[in-house]
Amino acid sequence: MLKQLSKLVVLSLTCILIWSGGAGHGIAATASDPEVSGPATEWSALYGTNAASSNGRSVIPTTDGGYIAVGEVVDLNSSGYAAEQKIYVVKVNENGGITWEKKLLIGADSGKAGGSAYNAIQTRDGGYLVSGAVTDYSGKPLRVPFLAKLDSQGTLEWEKNYDTLSPSTDLYGESIAESTDGGFVITGFSANSYALASAYVLKVDGTGNEVWFKTFRFGDDNQYFNALIASPDGGYVAVGTIESMLSSEQDASVIVKLNDLGEVEWEKRQPLPGSNRSAHSVQLSPDGAYLVNGMQQQGNEQQAYVTKIDAEGETLWGKTYNLGYDNNDYMTQLLPTEDGYALLGYHAYGSYPDHRMEYQIITLNSDWEMVTKRPFKDYNLAGVGKGTVASDDGFVLTGQIKENDSYRMQVIKVSGNDLGSPTDPEITELRFDTAEGAELSIGELRPSVINAVYADGTFTDVTAVASFASLNPEIASVDASGVITGLSVGGTVITAGYGGFEAQLNVRVTDGPSGPLPITGKYYLDSEDYSLSIGSELDIQAWFEDKDGNTRLVNGETEFTVTNPDVALINQEGIITGIGQGLTSVTAVYQGRTYTASVLVVRPYIPAGVDDETLSDSH
Repeated sequence: MLKQLSKLVVLSLTCILIWSGGAGHGIAATASDPEVSGPATEWSALYGTNAASSNGRSVIPTTDGGYIAVGEVVDLNSSGYAAEQKIYVVKVNENGGITWEKKLLIGADSGKAGGSAYNAIQTRDGGYLVSGAVTDYSGKPLRVPFLAKLDSQGTLEWEKNYDTLSPSTDLYGESIAESTDGGFVITGFSANSYALASAYVLKVDGTGNEVWFKTFRFGDDNQYFNALIASPDGGYVAVGTIESMLSSEQDASVIVKLNDLGEVEWEKRQPLPGSNRSAHSVQLSPDGAYLVNGMQQQGNEQQAYVTKIDAEGETLWGKTYNLGYDNNDYMTQLLPTEDGYALLGYHAYGSYPDHRMEYQIITLNSDWEMVTKRPFKDYNLAGVGKGTVASDDGFVLTGQIKENDSYRMQVIKVSGNDLGSPTDPEITELRFDTAEGAELSIGELRPSVINAVYADGTFTDVTAVASFASLNPEIASVDASGVITGLSVGGTVITAGYGGFEAQLNVRVTDGPSGPLPITGKYYLDSEDYSLSIGSELDIQAWFEDKDGNTRLVNGETEFTVTNPDVALINQEGIITGIGQGLTSVTAVYQGRTYTASVLVVRPYIPAGVDDETLSDSH
């Protein structure tokens, strides 16, 4: 569902790999590209290079000037094939060299496997706490959160997984904070087959024992928290999403203040129907208020936003930042910098299944105005995790690189010392964000975005200061902010001017909507085969992954059927009931896509010494 970096920055990662450091580790020196210049990459490193695959999901700074990166790794067995997946924790120095690394199996003695680490913090005792999720195979596979405490040298002090919190809901441990009493709180994405999962927060003591577990509902739809922080008064602030599976009219972000016992002191819902609005991160501002960043969609335009909320839950102000029409930008972090703040995330481009990703950083000045929006490419980037600001105001980012048909954790350090103003380079071109043109119906309003392209290959949004005109205002008009309005059937050209340059956008107006655009992506169930006994129930999950790799649960929009109702039945929530012994299949249909899985129904288990007649008589 889900459940996700540029600062005047277009980087060329034409890398000469110089393998050094610890085993399974590569430091890459960077050669400059004469056609695309930008701030220097101080170092770029791959980790887990001797494994089948590895992935970076988060990187944080440490007090000794180094960094901790976490994710997952799949080792090779003695035959050279992929073995089990493990949690991967890598401690590196200020230059990316490995200090130590750990591969952890959490809960392996109680049916857990397949772990991924999503976050880490440095604790007050100098050690580290890692959070994530493992799969519980003791029953129907279910994702459950875990915590692992390491000392400063990477020695495991304790690990806990929490498999009794919610027996029918997948819970992920994506955000953690240390509380004032020495304990910890954890939250993250949640989902179930009913598309009605609740947001959660788990409080544990200093050794990982559960203190309290709270769930929260803000409506009838799926909801979850993406991040939380400890507040100065000993409580917590969590931010997240109300995600409607049936109607986007319920879309909203949510901000919740909890006391030290997990009780709600105030909540702030910010609905925006049809917007996919979500809140992704929260920061405590120097004046004691809270800064929340997230994503939303207005019309066909994607926007990042920052909202400031005071300590009592009142909104002080909000800012939005237009990202364009391709819905391929996702800014999931707000971090303080020396001169203001930065939004970190990614930009995706290309068509599924050949889409590409690039790190992206948006810089904001102290007045919360966008200074730069610059993606920078690594042509083999397959995934982007959460990054951090370095002590020298540079950026350290992590993700996953495809290298020779294998996938590796990457950590990259970008210098922040040579980042200048976007107006310094010479403008070479003015360009609409949708160069292929726009189509809208009569009465429809469509915002436009115009970018100034500079000689160094970078660009910045100049919509607010550009001038606009329509060559045929009877067909479509355009206002001073670049919003186009369809007025009558036909075609026209919208022009934009800035800095002595001009750009043109072909616009076609129709007499009505042309119908919904086809959705590109992959649809699948959570298993290819299911088994249950007569009289028992099993809930299945239907998932859709879009072209950018974003995944969401779509049970509420899926039509389920079974081939043989004498063997099993299934309702429209995706719950299978075993009826009679035999083999059948379930077919799931979502927006024209079909997925079929087998269903095996067996006789219920009968304890030794109890025959069928005795069992029947007991009922």
